Amino acid sequence: MLDKLTILGNGSSALLAAVAFSRLGISIDLFFNISKKNDTNLVTFLSSLSLKYLSDIGIDQLSDQKYEIINDIECYFINKSNNKKTELKFSDHNIKPLGKIIPNSDLYDFLLLKVKDTKNISIIEDEISDIDLDEGNAIVNLSSGKSYHTKLFIFTDNKNKLIHNFNKNNSIKKPFDQTALSIDANVKRSNQNTAYQFFTKDGPLALLPVNDHRCSFVWSLKDNSEILEYSKEQIENKIYKYAHMYIDELNIHSINKHKLVFSFNKNMTYKNIIMLGESVHTVHPIAGQGFNLTLKDISTLYSVLDRYLSLGYELNHKFIFNDFYKKRIPDNTLFSFSTMFMNDAFISKNNFINKSIETSFKILNRVPFIKKKIMKVASGREIF
Repeated sequence: MLDKLTILGNGSSALLAAVAFSRLGISIDLFFNISKKNDTNLVTFLSSLSLKYLSDIGIDQLSDQKYEIINDIECYFINKSNNKKTELKFSDHNIKPLGKIIPNSDLYDFLLLKVKDTKNISIIEDEISDIDLDEGNAIVNLSSGKSYHTKLFIFTDNKNKLIHNFNKNNSIKKPFDQTALSIDANVKRSNQNTAYQFFTKDGPLALLPVNDHRCSFVWSLKDNSEILEYSKEQIENKIYKYAHMYIDELNIHSINKHKLVFSFNKNMTYKNIIMLGESVHTVHPIAGQGFNLTLKDISTLYSVLDRYLSLGYELNHKFIFNDFYKKRIPDNTLFSFSTMFMNDAFISKNNFINKSIETSFKILNRVPFIKKKIMKVASGREIF
């Protein structure tokens, strides 16, 4: 029987996994419903390392200069008790670029085009009704009545009921009680190549430049925030209040709402299954690193598979599962929980926590080597 790797998921993570693993020269079955593309105005921050990896596997459209290069990040903490603003700038000419902001719809289209052009990837739109796992192969039963065997099954999202069946005892899920406003807008700016994060009394507000005239704003708000019911004009005025020093004009095109939920899978493997992407971690957008974590999962698994297959091991050998888990669980655990705690701190109304954050910003501004470390992590050059 020929080695066969099966991927179940929708969205860019599943497409990326298929493209990456196709380079192993094995058969890839991708269960993916193309008709369910989610039209969204969301964007993704791709670190420099992520952009390089995507280019290396043939997704080179992202190197197009129409996407603005992000070199610097400026953060502003606004104390909730006295409205005092404290600035923290991340800028280092030795660590440039940090990355680019890419519209999710563009990333999806580029990846889908690459999947369709790759001969050893088969897109299957039939639904999976059940999966039987044993010591050797997974038996995939389809709603059409057909079935086949696969040595390795990969899940990439957390919305499919089959994923919940195998994941329910190892998953931590916690609502943030927040809703993110994802805002696509035309913006005139005098300062280019800089992303901004405003820690407002209403919640973290990110200004993310896509190109010289287009920006995305992501505003994480409490579910009971009155801003969620504001009109487009009211939201424009509210954003301008915080960002008026950095933007000259603001014209919102679209506003989407997204409930924010934390989820973390304590075990990334189960029998013949390896879980990647959102089936393992759904993190708060406060740090903008969710897709970069997924890309690290995929690139690490590719390296592990490539090594063991070259040594004659089969796709479902336990060494592959153990090696992958040991390599990725520390980074995923640290980053997932640190972003959760970071969000809890920034939205807190506790005066002591507010003062501590304010003091931390001032200290960081005087300790360049820590800021450099944070920038290297953001660009993908290092992990914590």
